[in-house]
Amino acid sequence: MVELTKEIKCLIVETLYLEDITPD
Repeated sequence: MVELTKEIKCLIVETLYLEDITPD
């Protein structure tokens, strides 16, 4: 369960990072 949370957190962080660097 902890590993799943880590994967989800990593995925969310990557998504937020991609959205942040995406030109408006």
